Amino acid sequence: MYKNILLVCVLLLFVGTAKADMSEDALLAIERAEGTINEMLGMGLGVAYANDTLNEAKNLFDQGYYEASESLAKKVLEIKEKAIEVDELINQVESKIYELSSKGYDTSYVYVTFSSGLSEFNVDNYLDAENFMRDALNELDELEAEESLKRIQTSGVDVVSVVLDYLWVFIILILLILIAGLKIKDKVDIKHLKGELESLEGEMENIKKSLAAVQRRYFEKGSVSKMDYDISVSRYNKSISVVKRKISVLNGKLKNH
Repeated sequence: MYKNILLVCVLLLFVGTAKADMSEDALLAIERAEGTINEMLGMGLGVAYANDTLNEAKNLFDQGYYEASESLAKKVLEIKEKAIEVDELINQVESKIYELSSKGYDTSYVYVTFSSGLSEFNVDNYLDAENFMRDALNELDELEAEESLKRIQTSGVDVVSVVLDYLWVFIILILLILIAGLKIKDKVDIKHLKGELESLEGEMENIKKSLAAVQRRYFEKGSVSKMDYDISVSRYNKSISVVKRKISVLNGKLKNH
């Protein structure tokens, strides 16, 4: 009988220790999720979806569902990564629309798709926003291909015959150009990204200096009114958030090279 009681006590102790470990892991995941949300705020990203996910993780923790709480809290990091990825897509689509529009192409129907994706992004619906942006990129590629074909057709040159006669030459040349181009592009991209990053860091330093100057004029000299001070601080803080967001995106691009 005493052996059975001892066995039950050992099992209870084991279960209690396991639950304690699980609760600590869940708490750590929740703390990291809170830090991630603060990072998103600093980058100027929407955090409504991330906050809802974190709150649900906390509710599960309070109810004792530690494993589920930990899993949900970790999802906040995935939300941040997806938000950054979609933000980069938005910039890519916007640049492409501007490029083709400047060439005289009709991009109005693509802009409708782009606007729909932007609306989804603004309410933290990142998956739908990503789908809209990828659709917009496909539409832009199709538009560019159609315009190129029209120009070839109006030029009066029998391109098909030329290509068929020298097909093997074109294939070899294209492969060589692609291989060389990829290597050169990678080096150029890295150099360009580092240059942009350096420029942004310099911009960040200038903004901070300007902010410090306004603070000195307000607190030490009293030469700035409260209203002007508040407006200036708000503007500088917003500029700092925008620059931080751009720096984070550039660092992510550099990691991928």
